[in-house]
Amino acid sequence: MDELMWLEDFEPGQTWTTPATRMTEADIVEFGSRYDPQPFHTDPTAAVDTIFGGLVASGWHTMASMMRLFVDHGPRPAAGLVGLGVDELRFPRAVRPGDELHLVVETLGSMRSPRNPERGTIRLSLRAVNQDGEEVLTAWTTILVPARSSDETMPGGPELT
Repeated sequence: MDELMWLEDFEPGQTWTTPATRMTEADIVEFGSRYDPQPFHTDPTAAVDTIFGGLVASGWHTMASMMRLFVDHGPRPAAGLVGLGVDELRFPRAVRPGDELHLVVETLGSMRSPRNPERGTIRLSLRAVNQDGEEVLTAWTTILVPARSSDETMPGGPELT
C-alpha cells in the first residue's frame, strides 16, 4: 500500500492482508538470545525438554515481525504508525521454525480528537495467521492519525473512546 491515509480515509470493516514472512530457526534463536533468553527460544536441543517440546519464537519476536509486515504492507497513516497503545495482546498458538505468518489488519473505528480536530485516532484489530490458518497473535491497537481538515464531522462508524 503506497498511498498515505488520513483520519477520514479509515472506515470500519476495511481490511489489509500482508504477504507472509517465514520464521526461521536462525532468526528465532538470534532474537531469543538477544531479547528473551529462555531455552525454548534459544536452544533447539534443550527446547525439546520444555513445555513446548521444541523451539518456538518469542511472542515479542512474533510481534516485532508483524510490526515489520504492518510497516511494509499495511495501511500508511500520513504521520506514520504513531502507536498510542496495544490492548489484549494474545499469543494463542506457538510459532515454530518454518511457520509462515501473514498479518490481517482491520479498521474497527475512528474518532476525531475533541481537543485537537486536526487529528484523531483509529482503532485496529491485528491478527497474525500461520500457513494453516491458525491465529498465532491477536491484539487491538490505537494509532494517532492526522486529519485532512479540522472539520469536526466525520462519516463512518462509531466514535471510540
